[in-house]
Order: sequence, then C-alpha cells, then structure tokens
Amino acid sequence: MLREVGEGNVGQNVFEPVIRAIESNHRSVYLPRVRGVLPEMLELFDAPDASLVSGARETTSSPLQSLYLMNNPFVHRQASGLAKRVRQFPPSERIKQAYMIALGRNPTDQQEQHAVQFMNDLSDSRLTTEEKLVAYCQTLLCTTEFNTID
Repeated sequence: MLREVGEGNVGQNVFEPVIRAIESNHRSVYLPRVRGVLPEMLELFDAPDASLVSGARETTSSPLQSLYLMNNPFVHRQASGLAKRVRQFPPSERIKQAYMIALGRNPTDQQEQHAVQFMNDLSDSRLTTEEKLVAYCQTLLCTTEFNTID
C-alpha cells in the first residue's frame, strides 16, 4: 500500500527496542534519528538531542564509554581487521604501522616501549602473539585520540 504525505503517524512502525538494537557499519550521520530515542552508541557518546538544533556536541568521558568499546563486537572486528593489516609488516614495524594506520602518526618512544613490552610479556601466556596484537589494536581504537577530532 502506497502512503501519501500527511497520512498516518510519523514513525508509526518505529519502536524504541528496534532503534536501540540497530547494528550498522555506517557513520552515525546515516543512522535513523527518532526524537527521544537514540541507538545506544550515540547515547553513550553524547549525540545531541534530535529535536534541537545543535552546532557542537558536548564531550565527556565516562566509564560506560570505555566498557562499550572494550566489549562491543563491532570494535573487536575492527581491531581484528587492523591487526590483519599490521601483520603484513615485519614484527619490528608492526607497532609503528598500527599507530600510523589508526592515529596517523608514529608512536612516542614511551608508547613504543610499552607496546613492545606488552607484546613480549611472557608472564601472560593466556594470549597468543596474534591475540596480543588484536588486543593492542583494540586499545588504539579505544583511545580518546582515535575517537575525537581536534
């Protein structure tokens, strides 16, 4: 049945659980915005109210944002993809390449030292070298520097 403009209720088939459960690989600009209901990710990361005009969004940092990024399957898939790209380089270049791909810059000496120490740490034998690389890549994707544009 074809609908006409002005017929029926706007968003008549959109329910809050449906909006909150949206999984998308698109930028948040292309996600549906229903007044008063945001997808969980947008809500956690301070998306402006859809019913107001907003020239800038507030920037906050909360434990829920960190937990979301640590446990979200999408973030883990992206970290795995980054690790796969980085694995193409020799082991001595992987940390620099991960920084270059994720953050567009080389790591500081201290950051590189911490990364090498993490990758070479034998006391944590629960993780394979590949799993450590994915975990490190996920750490880079969860940084404020990655998530915020200056």
